[in-house]
Amino acid sequence: MNKVIDVRALVIQCQVMDPLPNSTLHLSRLISLPDADLDEIVETIAFDQALTGKLLGYANSAASGSRQPIHTVASAVVRMGLGSVLSFSVGCHFRGSMDQAVPAYGLDEGELWRHSAAASVSAESIARVLGDVVRPESVTSALLHDLGKLALGRHAEPGVLQPLRQALAEATGSKTDVERQLLGLHHGELGGLIAEHWGLPASIVEGIAYHHAPQLGTLGVADAVHAANEIAKRLEASDPDLPLLLESIDPDVRQRLRLDAAALRKVLDLAAVRLDEVLATYA
Repeated sequence: MNKVIDVRALVIQCQVMDPLPNSTLHLSRLISLPDADLDEIVETIAFDQALTGKLLGYANSAASGSRQPIHTVASAVVRMGLGSVLSFSVGCHFRGSMDQAVPAYGLDEGELWRHSAAASVSAESIARVLGDVVRPESVTSALLHDLGKLALGRHAEPGVLQPLRQALAEATGSKTDVERQLLGLHHGELGGLIAEHWGLPASIVEGIAYHHAPQLGTLGVADAVHAANEIAKRLEASDPDLPLLLESIDPDVRQRLRLDAAALRKVLDLAAVRLDEVLATYA
């Protein structure tokens, strides 16, 4: 008998347990605008003293690649880029939660955070290599792409999680199909519902919800998140096989992003360096 979760109750529970700071929500909306106002972005960060301190600390760390001291929020935003600034703000909020084990998905302590960070730096690297074809909020959407797994692991009942864990462990085909059969939706769709309930922009919601089905996206973020997720998996492998990675990315996504083997090699190399830097900073 299938176990279908109460999606509405789970989404509301996540809102109660993990409310995003107003400054982060406002920042996400500003950055998702096509004509984002840098002055307003800087002002939003500056009025959040905790975020300002953390951002300046990060901007002056090895992970940011800065060679000169950075003393202002404006300088930090220019140095890091809009996508990385938003991802950093969201990451500060979720770092502790993402560090927890998620047994239903076979994830030990720290594994979800590492994969999420790898996806985020992969999206950032795609944007650096390919330019404006990738929207800045893709970096945050990639960071949160497995939000649904985190929500299920923390808030779903044991009667749901135990059969889910067994079914996923025994699955030989699509794990998202297994999730749908047992839960009524897969983790990407659940994560998208949670992000929407939080009030995050539609582009971030779409990237989370459709990272396993990028053909359903219409706002240009799902493609980048899909590719970033696959790159993150290879970054976590001991030997990132470029032909295998290229094959794992949907061919239509590769075409829309103009992501060929040469560009992917650059992305992979850049993301590997960035991941080491980011993980060292958060250690």
